[in-house]
Amino acid sequence: PDLSGTWYGYDPRTGNKGERCALEQTGQQLSFLNEYGMRSSGTFLDRMTIIANDWEGGLRATLQNNNETIAFANGSFWERRKRGTSAAINLTGTWNLFPENDHRAGAVILVHEGNRLEGIASWRHDGLWTTARITGTVDGQTIRWRSSKVEGGNPHGFCDSELMLTIQQNGNYLGGTGHCDGSTAVRDYGYTRAK
Repeated sequence: PDLSGTWYGYDPRTGNKGERCALEQTGQQLSFLNEYGMRSSGTFLDRMTIIANDWEGGLRATLQNNNETIAFANGSFWERRKRGTSAAINLTGTWNLFPENDHRAGAVILVHEGNRLEGIASWRHDGLWTTARITGTVDGQTIRWRSSKVEGGNPHGFCDSELMLTIQQNGNYLGGTGHCDGSTAVRDYGYTRAK
């Protein structure tokens, strides 16, 4: 399983509730960062058991709830999403630019794995098409993505840009703002999930 990304730590012994933690994974090797800023290397012991080598002489943990919870042997646990937030929504698929009109139309194809987001965007601006590569992150209900123009296409219909969007309408609408590189002008963006 892919455990990379942001986690939220809970510890009944200290009263910590939902402090941000992080886990990086390369193959079977793990790198933990807890809510106190302490790091530990780690690894998988088997498919459902991991160990933080540098904590408490080798702190073991089991994966639970379809790998959405890490339950440590000391009674603390990490969860993929903060309690009180809505369930994780997978954004993989096609999204249409909203509203679509004669002047500007487009679609985005996204692949969402863990907290990573990648994709391709195509826009029509004044009848000419432009394509861009998207890379970004998902943190709870917030999406940050950067789009970079692929060579060729309409030179006036696209700029390299950064967007900050929120997941809305039960995962069927992405709305927010963004700006072109080198510009302070901010504009609204919206995408609806293709049926």
